Amino acid sequence: MADITAPGPTAADAGPERAGPIVAADGTPLKRKLAVSMRRARWRAFLLTAPLLLFVVLTFILPIGQMLTRSVHNDTFPATRHRSHSGLGWSGAAG
Repeated sequence: MADITAPGPTAADAGPERAGPIVAADGTPLKRKLAVSMRRARWRAFLLTAPLLLFVVLTFILPIGQMLTRSVHNDTFPATRHRSHSGLGWSGAAG
C-alpha cells in the first residue's frame, strides 16, 4: 500500500540544472513573457473601455463645460456697461 503522507519533490531536489531563470518553450524568459502579456491585457482593457469613456465625455463633461462657459459669458455687458454706471449714479472714481 502506498504512503499518501510522503512529501512530493521539493526545490532542493531539483538540482543545479534549475538554477537559471525559467524559460518558455521558445527560450524566452517567462518574466519577459509575463510582462508582454500583462501589457497586452492592459491595452485590451483600455480599448474595451474607450467607447464608454468617450460617451461619458460627450454626454456629461462637454455639456457641463458649455453651461459653465455660457453662465459667465455675456456679449451684451461690455456694450451696456457705461449705461449701468450712469444709471446707478456711479462716477467711476473710488472714494
